[in-house]
Amino acid sequence: MQVDTDTPKSLGVPSRSESVDSFSQFFDASTDLDAGIFDDKTQVPPLTLDLLERMKNTYRLLDLIYEQGSGGAVEKVIIAQESIGRFANSLEPRSYASLTKVNFRALDKHRIRPQGVYGSITAVADFLQEIGCINQDTHGLLVAKRDESSGITRPTLRPGLYIVDARETEPDLFYVIFWPEDATWDDTVTSSASRNRVTFMRYLTKLCDQLICFISDEHSEKLAWQEDDMPADEDNILDSEDKDLYNRLFSFQVKQTDEEEESAIAKDGFMIQHSALGGINEPPKGYPLAFPLEALQPQLIVGEVNQAIIHIEYIPESTKTEPVNWTLSRELLEGRLSESYSQIIVLHDKLDKQSLQTLLDLKLGARCGRTHAEWKQQTELEKTKREAERKNVLYTEKEEMATRIARLREAMPFWLVKEVCGHYSTISQDSLIATLLENQNKTIDGNDVSGAIETVDDFFAHYQTLRTRILTQLRPDLTKLETNHYDRYNILKRHFRTVNEMINQSTTLTDEQIQGLVDLIQAPSYDFDAGFFKIIGTQRQSWAGMLKRITGLDSSTSRVSNSLPTMDDIAFANYMDNAVALRPVYGDAAAEIKGALMQALKRKVNKIYGLVMSFLENSVRQAVETGVNSHFDKRRIREEEGSWKTLLTSMQEALFSAESNGKRRLLIRSVKRESKSSWNPRSSDKFCLQGIWQEPNLSGFQYTLYQMEITSDDYQKVSTDSAHVCQPVIRGEMASRFILPSAGSLRFLRLVGKDSVLAVIEDEVSLKIFFDSLSGLAAAIESGRPKKRFFYEKIGRRHMFAVDETRRLFTLLATHPDAINIHVYIFEHEGRTLNARGGAINATKWFPKGIPELSAMTFVTGSEELLLVDNTGFSRVFYLTTETFMPSTLQLGTAPKMISSSADGSCLFVLDLFHEHPRLRCFHWASFGTTHGIVIPLPPTISPRTPVYISSVGQRNSTHILYLDYPNRACGSLSMHITRKSTEFEFSVSDNQHVRERSGNTLNNSLIDCHSGVWTRFPLQSPIRRETTENARPTRQSIVFVSSSPSYLFPAYFAEMRREFAQKTHKPTGKLNQVKVTAIQWDQPYRTEEISSLEAGDWFVGLFCLIPIHIAVTGSNRFIPLKDGVISSTFEQSLLGASVAEISEAISFGWYESIFNSYLAAKPVKVVTSMGEQSVGKSYALNHFVDTSFAGSAMRCTEGAWMSVTPTRDMLYVAIDFEGVHSIERSAQEDTLLVLLNTAISNFVLFRNNFAMSRDIAELFTSFQSCTTILDPASNPKLFQSNLVIIVKDVILSDAREIKNEFTQKFARIVQQERGQNFITKLHKGHLDIIPWPVIESPQFYKLFELLKDRFNKRPTTHHHAIQFLDVLKTLMAKLKANDWGALDQNLATQRAEFLNGILVTALAFGSADPVLEEPLKNCDTDEVLDENPTPHVFYVSTASNPGTGRALSPEGCLQELRVGWNERLSRFEMDEAVFIEQYNAYLQTIADTRIAYVRRWLRDNTIRFGEKVEILALIRRFEGLAKELKAAVVLCGLSCSSCSLLCLDQKHHGGKHDCKTSHRCPRLCTFESQHTEDTVPSCDMPAGHADRHVCKTLPHLCGAPCDLSGRNGCMLSCTKPPDHIEDEHLCPARVHACGEPCGVIRADGVPLCTRNFDLIIKSTVASVPWSAPKSVRCVVVDALQEITSTLWRMALYIFAAKNTSAPVDVRVWVYAKSPPSPRR
Repeated sequence: MQVDTDTPKSLGVPSRSESVDSFSQFFDASTDLDAGIFDDKTQVPPLTLDLLERMKNTYRLLDLIYEQGSGGAVEKVIIAQESIGRFANSLEPRSYASLTKVNFRALDKHRIRPQGVYGSITAVADFLQEIGCINQDTHGLLVAKRDESSGITRPTLRPGLYIVDARETEPDLFYVIFWPEDATWDDTVTSSASRNRVTFMRYLTKLCDQLICFISDEHSEKLAWQEDDMPADEDNILDSEDKDLYNRLFSFQVKQTDEEEESAIAKDGFMIQHSALGGINEPPKGYPLAFPLEALQPQLIVGEVNQAIIHIEYIPESTKTEPVNWTLSRELLEGRLSESYSQIIVLHDKLDKQSLQTLLDLKLGARCGRTHAEWKQQTELEKTKREAERKNVLYTEKEEMATRIARLREAMPFWLVKEVCGHYSTISQDSLIATLLENQNKTIDGNDVSGAIETVDDFFAHYQTLRTRILTQLRPDLTKLETNHYDRYNILKRHFRTVNEMINQSTTLTDEQIQGLVDLIQAPSYDFDAGFFKIIGTQRQSWAGMLKRITGLDSSTSRVSNSLPTMDDIAFANYMDNAVALRPVYGDAAAEIKGALMQALKRKVNKIYGLVMSFLENSVRQAVETGVNSHFDKRRIREEEGSWKTLLTSMQEALFSAESNGKRRLLIRSVKRESKSSWNPRSSDKFCLQGIWQEPNLSGFQYTLYQMEITSDDYQKVSTDSAHVCQPVIRGEMASRFILPSAGSLRFLRLVGKDSVLAVIEDEVSLKIFFDSLSGLAAAIESGRPKKRFFYEKIGRRHMFAVDETRRLFTLLATHPDAINIHVYIFEHEGRTLNARGGAINATKWFPKGIPELSAMTFVTGSEELLLVDNTGFSRVFYLTTETFMPSTLQLGTAPKMISSSADGSCLFVLDLFHEHPRLRCFHWASFGTTHGIVIPLPPTISPRTPVYISSVGQRNSTHILYLDYPNRACGSLSMHITRKSTEFEFSVSDNQHVRERSGNTLNNSLIDCHSGVWTRFPLQSPIRRETTENARPTRQSIVFVSSSPSYLFPAYFAEMRREFAQKTHKPTGKLNQVKVTAIQWDQPYRTEEISSLEAGDWFVGLFCLIPIHIAVTGSNRFIPLKDGVISSTFEQSLLGASVAEISEAISFGWYESIFNSYLAAKPVKVVTSMGEQSVGKSYALNHFVDTSFAGSAMRCTEGAWMSVTPTRDMLYVAIDFEGVHSIERSAQEDTLLVLLNTAISNFVLFRNNFAMSRDIAELFTSFQSCTTILDPASNPKLFQSNLVIIVKDVILSDAREIKNEFTQKFARIVQQERGQNFITKLHKGHLDIIPWPVIESPQFYKLFELLKDRFNKRPTTHHHAIQFLDVLKTLMAKLKANDWGALDQNLATQRAEFLNGILVTALAFGSADPVLEEPLKNCDTDEVLDENPTPHVFYVSTASNPGTGRALSPEGCLQELRVGWNERLSRFEMDEAVFIEQYNAYLQTIADTRIAYVRRWLRDNTIRFGEKVEILALIRRFEGLAKELKAAVVLCGLSCSSCSLLCLDQKHHGGKHDCKTSHRCPRLCTFESQHTEDTVPSCDMPAGHADRHVCKTLPHLCGAPCDLSGRNGCMLSCTKPPDHIEDEHLCPARVHACGEPCGVIRADGVPLCTRNFDLIIKSTVASVPWSAPKSVRCVVVDALQEITSTLWRMALYIFAAKNTSAPVDVRVWVYAKSPPSPRR
């Protein structure tokens, strides 16, 4: 209730800066920013106050943050995602993409040996320096005292868990370090610090089996080791058990204090520093001289019990330019590109084609008029022209190729002879050439041969690769000539070798015998064998061994020349030549052999010639086609790039606006469609836009509000002790901002409640009243939607304002020259409404002497009384109810600078100037007007210009005087102790405690006792606990204490602590007794011998699963899902108006995402949840059941819902801890929303409550019963599958039966009343257990958890895969947020169908989800990869595009790649062409069917659980349509080639000429073999696939005249009739000719039915229809009409004959008689 009378009035408007008008100017204006955003240069990191940046190889694992809860600011532990990402990537690059995308399997390739470290701050800092992690300067900063609430103190290291990479010293060694708060190890620390200490020690002991505790000398001296150290009074002479009993007794007393007089005593309060509190000494750049500098000074805005810092910054008129990196859905990005959002759009000159195409897809072209349509039309014309030119060039090149091939065909035999003679050195080129040309009547001289060889060499100079391939194959082919075993050459070869070997081996043969053996060489084989043995028969015994050595045969063998060792023909030619040179006697035999060799070489050369020419023709043809196509592809790319640049320029001009001043502009540098990933199967289309956003900013003031929050510990303390001084904290990340233009000013700003603010803004004509949340105020101001608006013409220009939060009143006092009116309004927090309470109160009558000049006004807190003060200091209280002034008055003496009523309504504070010094007086309302007030001494730092405020901190009765200290950037306070004239009573702790805490003697035993705290709060052994992988190598747990204290004391102390813990709690201790405890001095080595070794990925999962994540809260009767465990008003606002699918996609469970989505995605999930009344140990029980770490306590800490995961070898146990029901802070609707989430998702609901509170069971389960009417379980059969377990706490055995009977009766009554609608049946399938739970710390308390485990494991598993559970949970939360009460399966089916639809085309075309990232198709419910893609081909689907270029797939290109895969295509000429096409089509259809079956199985696996939902059926229909399109795209044309008689291998409905994809030449030999006298029969010179006999052009076997039907498709050009045929017509051997004319079928509107050429066949000879008949008749007459059975062709004939009435009657009648199909088909 205060007002600052120095509030600045309306501010002037500075000059408007020059704006940027064109996109070229825009780039010039933003060059520096542009470079900083988009260049790849390394940026210099900004200075930071985080000491982590100065620590080598150190990463933050866990961070401690503050969030506002219902009980004040609470601390929350979260994963430090940026730092932990750097750590993961340091182990395995690219393993950590984001908090939700972690490749744990990749991390498993590495191992971690974690060593835990904790202890005194100075000692741990020494350790870090010792291992080289920090230097001396950083050490000094680490050990300096910190102020956690400060925003400007020296660099610090935030409390949390850190990891240091020490692999440089030992393999796989890492130190996990708990860095504490300043007072963490003080035994008298606050409860929050104590709770944090235990929590972090829990995490440390779970992450590391081996710990080292470093204790500084200072702390070592304060450790207490024996009870003897305690004072020896009688209260302490107790044994351990008695102490435990007395420690449970707390004594309080209510005592009357002395009757006190009115007083107000100030003492030092808190001091908080923040960077926003620094004073402004100089005007900022551009600040108008007319504006007072005071308008920029930081201020406080206060409420009755809330405060905030307000930082004010002047913003000169400018253009705000900032980089944008938006990742948005299609709908949101289209909205951003609309004219209403981006008034001007500027396209970067270097915008790539893919980005421009994406922008057109996002409908940006609609803002450019006809630019895009005209560009498309021009592009199509250019494409048509380019294709025509390509065909012409290809035709010309092929003609030239044919000429070159013809010359090559004539020259190639001579080149081959040269190469052959190079291998057969005994054969001369001339003799071989003569042999080749014999019987051809040709004469070739040496020049002709040289010229031919030079022609081939010139050709190969351009085709070196072809020459190399031919020569590489030539040598192996020449080693074995074209002869059979009984060929004369082979017989002579064997005889020669046998005889020569015998002669060479024998030294006793006579000349006569040698001559006889030589003569046998030319004898027949039988005579050779007989003669051979006859000659050597007289020496059979002596020759036997020699014969066997030579031939391998026994002397008794009848054949001697068949088993010689193999010798190739090249080697034999040299062998024979050497033998003849040695023995001339071989001359005659060698001459005959050489002649036979020449004939064999002739045949070999002719065969090689055919193969080489066929190879060259195909290769050159392919080279020509490839070259032409490559040339035109490059041209196409250049022209397309130019075309896209033209389009870009045209769009830039169309989007350009000359009048762009004051408009929002978006510069676009790139837009990319993000590929969908199986990381998030719920994701929809997302686009990433990078660029610069330019927004005009009018001159004005930016106000930034930093709320001062009170911790829950301070709330607790100040609630019982009003003298306690709270220490506020400030979270910079939660700051709220709003901007006011210079034309207006902020007249009044007031905090109302926890998160609301009331603002009064004035402009030139009116006052605007805004009442909104802190986060929503900026949007309300920007949109210009005030709650109320008052025009000056009605209320004048002199106003004052006051607020009373208790009465929810807002008052506006308007002073006119002749009247004073008081306007009273009532505000409501829920809807943030502001409603008038009646009409304005006219107070003019109370000022008969004229209207005074009022200077201040405030409420008397909690009443409807207003204090009005005029400019003379005269003060009166106006009572709003009676509209009269109260009789009491007060003369202040001067106009005050500030007046305010305390929040508890006890007194009034007045700040004025007394002798030019600030004076603060306190006036009790009870004695108002009767005293001169109590002067409150102010600190000397408060000057006349220092702002002073009155507010309560924490509680209403904790009044503080707040002031700002600009030089020290601080906000200080004086805590007021105010007494009234009355008798006071006080409730306080009794001083007479039975047992004194030993903290009087110990200060730092918590360094050891912290372990006992962990054992007490968290489980040591639970029925369900985390299991590591089989590859983990754990070792014995150990703790090493390093200190200056005697080493023997630590093990004994620790053992006693274990004994006391076990005796006191009766907890299962598990392996606690096996923990090895040792202690050493500082000078001894402190490294442990053995450290547990774990896979890095498994260790990370253990870390993530250890930290519970906050997933949802409730407030204002709505369900609020969280993102990554953090409460964010920005995120909540982004969900407004979003669909269930969009909300589900936006929700993120932070560090659990990757675990659910990939690493453990296939594991089944069971869910256990905990709910019940407040403070009944829900979190404690859940922790001890499933080994979680929920940080509940006696204080109410759980808000909303928290989730944790316990992974085991076979199952994932998900635990969700819910806020207590029936909370005073929660409405019934909010309770219902949490209960609904609980019962819907859980398998096992643990509902804990007190025995005493269980009497009214119907009231207790109201929220459960309400759920049955909201989300119908019958429509959601997969939900509501839980077993409800009601746990009544603290029940002794004798009361158990009574509780069972009582619950039985009351639940029976509920079932009778509700019948089929009772919540047990609808929400829990009729399953209910009641367990009277024993008292905590009794042996039975922990044993019952085993019983719970048995019951839990018997429940059926409803979430069969983790990724499926994640999907269900997110969708359910989205439905609660969107108030969608339909069936959950419908939402899931819709989301799944949208996801599958998004990648269906890619899956069909490529067989993968993302061919660029090589991401396979997966089962979205298990993250399991389907079997390897059986067909790694690319299929054509109309909407698919090349992932590398973004260009649409080409049906011709895809089919060409598919055709190459069939190996049998090389055997085309060895089978019938029709059979070839049939088998080719069968192969293509087979691989197409394989791909379709693969994608069909992928769809089935991902949709089977949704049944026949409409969305799923639509998806299947779309798939079947695309599958038909895919199969149609691989059907071959099969019509006759335009250049030969083979069949076309292009796609079925291709355009242009038909092409068989060969050289179009027949590869067979001429069939007129008898007419050729030469040994080599020439090749057929007819086109490939021709009918009848094969004919060459060497001899005139045929007529050769041009065919009468030449020019028709399929014609073979020359007449094949005998040369002297008597018929007049000349016909080629083609059985059919195609018309080739455009289709003549015309639609009713005169438009041709199609644009393809007419391919019906023209008959060769039909008696009834002469060739002189009109062409229209010949087009319908066919050869073997009975063979045309296709329905389509018969229908075409039918239509054509019907329309061509000029055709002969017999033709039309025949066509009609073929019974054409009905028009319906």
